[in-house]
Amino acid sequence: MSAPAQQMPEFDHYSDHYTQNTEQVLADLRRNSPVAYSGAYEGGFFIVSRYQQVRDLLADHEGFSSAKWVDDDGTRKGGDSIPSSGQPPLLPMELDPPQATDYRRLLSPWFSVKRAEQLRPRITELTSALIDEHIEQGRLDVVLDIGNPVPAIVTLELIGLPVDDWHSFADPMHQIVAALPGSEPFLRAAEGVARVSAALAELVAQRRASPADDLASHLCQAQVNGAPIPDEDIVNILMTVVGGGVDTTTSAIAGAIGWLDEHPEDRRRLMEEPELLPVATEDFIRYLTPAQFLSRTVRRHVEVAGQPLVPGDRVALSLASANRDETVFERADEVVVDRQPVRHIGFGFGVHRCIGAHLGRVELQVMLGELLRRVPDFRVQADDVQRYPKRAKVNGYVQMPITFRPRPRQGGDSI
Repeated sequence: MSAPAQQMPEFDHYSDHYTQNTEQVLADLRRNSPVAYSGAYEGGFFIVSRYQQVRDLLADHEGFSSAKWVDDDGTRKGGDSIPSSGQPPLLPMELDPPQATDYRRLLSPWFSVKRAEQLRPRITELTSALIDEHIEQGRLDVVLDIGNPVPAIVTLELIGLPVDDWHSFADPMHQIVAALPGSEPFLRAAEGVARVSAALAELVAQRRASPADDLASHLCQAQVNGAPIPDEDIVNILMTVVGGGVDTTTSAIAGAIGWLDEHPEDRRRLMEEPELLPVATEDFIRYLTPAQFLSRTVRRHVEVAGQPLVPGDRVALSLASANRDETVFERADEVVVDRQPVRHIGFGFGVHRCIGAHLGRVELQVMLGELLRRVPDFRVQADDVQRYPKRAKVNGYVQMPITFRPRPRQGGDSI
């Protein structure tokens, strides 16, 4: 560990203080300690909080590694989060090139702009059907009734899993990112995640024997450097797809509805100018930054904002702080629905930029657009809103009930 600069604040992104004062803590870091030090986890780590440094380090995959490794004592270290989860690496995000690039190349066609747009009608149909289930009652929950099921069902259909039991795949993923590693809620969630992994392993075995038209089959039939992908690696790739697919978009739609409830002028403008939805979606992602941190391991001697770093140092890159950097974004602490361009890094940056970004954008645009179209008079029931108990990984919500004038069902196919 390199010697931390003087007067750097202690920092714990799993603390109640951080959870309750996130924006102020990050603003103080940007202003006073752009590379801060914390002794909270893994023998100490550094936090980088300004936009340009975060972006530069994400782009430098040779100097800052995403990979996990097994230490001399048999424990897993490194990877994309601090503290390290201790679980098998999520692929390809916890690999470095060239292996990470090989796996991304196999996934890219399934998450391209074209593929995301092909899924738009299905996402619209699904969202409308879910709204129909509640529209006559004049009440629904943005998280539980829309934000959780839509991304989960779309993701499971893409992979090749049955969607009837989508809760069993989505719920553990929501729960584990909202809990302190090692805590009782985390361990309970980890049991659910293990069941997801087992179900994916069973799916891989099935698709080896009987391929279908889905992502699992594609990976089972693919080769890297002339060799089939090991079953364990396919399971870990699919775990990454499930985890990324079911959580961050949920957080984004809830945060966006919360903002529009408090800013009726923005709600009115998006209703009157729905063509602004793709632009507004980008600034919602910037402002909300559903995935809050990405972590790296330093590979070479380097200096960042005057702070020396040495090989082996662990670094937490605050996407949430970078996306609120007032030296880069005018009115950084506001959503600007017609902001252009929006140079956010809410999906990361560089070789590990979120491969599901295009699909997430379409899901968010559709869910937001359908809610504005179908229940434009919604009001968030603020007293019943519940956020994730921890914001270290995902800026998420457990529930967000809204009320509105009851309306007739629109009809159409069921889910």
